[in-house]
Order: sequence, then C-alpha cells, then structure tokens
Amino acid sequence: ADLLSIAHLLHHAGLHHIDAGVGQEVQLRLLAHGGNAAVLAQFHHAVGHGVVLEGTNHRDQVAMGLVILVNIAEVHIQQRVAVGEEEGRLHLAFQQAKAAAGAHKDILVGELAQFLIMPSLAWLLCKLLSLPEELALGVILVGCCPGGTASNVICYLAKGDVALSVAMTGVSTLLAPIVTPALVWLLAGESVEVDVAGMFLSIVQVVIVPIVLGVAANHYFQRTTRRIVPLLPMISTLSIAFIIGIIVAHNAASILACSLIVAVAVILHNVLGLALGYGLSSLVGSEPSKRSAIAIEVGMQNSGLATSLAATHFALFPMAAVPGAMFSVWHNFSGSIAAQIFRRQADKE
Repeated sequence: ADLLSIAHLLHHAGLHHIDAGVGQEVQLRLLAHGGNAAVLAQFHHAVGHGVVLEGTNHRDQVAMGLVILVNIAEVHIQQRVAVGEEEGRLHLAFQQAKAAAGAHKDILVGELAQFLIMPSLAWLLCKLLSLPEELALGVILVGCCPGGTASNVICYLAKGDVALSVAMTGVSTLLAPIVTPALVWLLAGESVEVDVAGMFLSIVQVVIVPIVLGVAANHYFQRTTRRIVPLLPMISTLSIAFIIGIIVAHNAASILACSLIVAVAVILHNVLGLALGYGLSSLVGSEPSKRSAIAIEVGMQNSGLATSLAATHFALFPMAAVPGAMFSVWHNFSGSIAAQIFRRQADKE
C-alpha cells in the first residue's frame, strides 16, 4: 500500500518519464545507500507486482522502481516532496545565477544602486534628522554594508528574479571588504577614526571566510550538509536574536531615550531604499521581475555585519550598534510586506 501510494504521488508530481541516465544515477544512489539484500528484494518485489507507472517501458519502470525505493529509504514522502521542491528551486536559482552573470546591465544597476543609494540616504538622513554622532555612525554603517542574504528569500516570495538577487548578493558581498570600509571612511571619517585595514580584515573573517567554508563543506560533505541544512535557518535566527538581545540589554536605557528617532531613521532608510531601487531599475528599462529583485536587494542590508563592525571597531560608541540591530528586525518585516505587493503585481502581469 505504501509503494502504491508513493507511486501515485510521484505520478501526480509529474515524474512520468525517466531516461536511462537518470535511472543509472538513481541506481548509483541506491548502491551508495547500502544496496543490501532487503532493499534489492523490495525493488524486485515492487517491479514484479507492477508497482510502477503505467504506460512506461521496462527501462523507465526500473528507474521508477528505484526512485520509489530511494524515496522510501531516505525520508518520509511528504517531507521529501516539501523539502525537495524548495531545494530544487534554490539549487536552480544558484545555477541560474551563473547565467544571470551575463545580464551585465541589471547587475551593474543593482550594485551601483546598492553602494550609492543606501550610503547616500544614510548620510542625508543623519543630516536631516540631526542624529547624534554615535547613532549617525550606526546608520552610515548600515548604509555602507552589502545586501543581506534574507533578500534572496524575500525575492523568491515576491516572485522576483531570484537568480539576479543571488548574483547581486554574491557580487556585493565580494566587493564589501573593499567598498564598505572605503565608504564608511568617506562618510564618517571626519567625525570618527575609521580603521580601514581592520574593517577589511573583519569583513573577510565575518563574511567571506564563512562563505568559503560553507561552499567547501557543501562540496566535500554533501550528505552531511543535506541533513543539517533544515536546521540552519533556526540556528541563524536564534543567533541573530541572541546578538540583538545582548546589544539591547547593554544599551537599554539609551535605546529608550532615543528609540523614536532611531526607528524613524531606520524605517525611512529601508523604505526609501526599496522605492529608489525600484524606481532606478524602472528608469533603465529592467523587466518587472528584475525591478523587484533590485528593489529588495537595495532596501535590505546585511545589518548583522553592520552590528558586528560597530561592536568590533567602534566600541567607544556603543550606540552605533543600535541602528543595525533595529534594521535587522525592521527590514524583515517591511521586506515581507514588499514581497506581497510585488507578488500581487507579478500575478496581475
């Protein structure tokens, strides 16, 4: 009964035709999984009792039988379908990101918007709102950081060009060790001492090294990484919440005293970034899905990096970490709202 129900689910999922190449790949997976006598006996039993899709030839029946058995052996079918779809989309997005590298115009527009609009807005808001030196430094740090990785998820929810979003995040992250310290020095160097070399090393350690280690782990330990990937969002969320909690606890009195002005600065920074990113991409003639991706990428910053830099390099200004902590909370909320707006627009089109 389980084999039949799984076969029907696979049939409804659209797995009608599997060529010899896929069959061989699945067969190798089965052997790697253990290939013991019990599993092979299940396979022969399934094929012998016709637990395969109707209308396929013998080669496809063998491949389908293997698919069924591998799905039984690895995970529960409902979890496999749910997780598999998300993994498939994300894997496809990263593969398409390579192709998106050829879309020079959109990536160029996105990166220019990222490192021109957000730092400029930060500086302008600091002047217009007459922010104290510490808070101004924090807002500028947020504005000078690269795009946040959460933007890729928000872009997916918005039905935007996820491949472009991933490509932009990758490019801005690689540029960050050089561009972020330079922009902070340019915009805040007159009022505070900026250790450009130290910030460069910190960004490499905080952002680049983990990415390299993650890519290496995914390449050399694929089976292990597949098992722990479902836990990573929870771990990262708890880690960010823990960091923000420490910052808020250490500066609770000061935050209460200036929470309103910081909230205004953070909200305006984020919302104007989303709007200007969308407007600029519209002016240069980008497609609607690319406009959404660019807008989200510009408006959502790696505020966790801003908080880390503030705590590491500007310890004499403890309040400089507050805008980054507030931005971390706010931009996920506003990003979700923006995703719904862009999604409805995409559905209409």
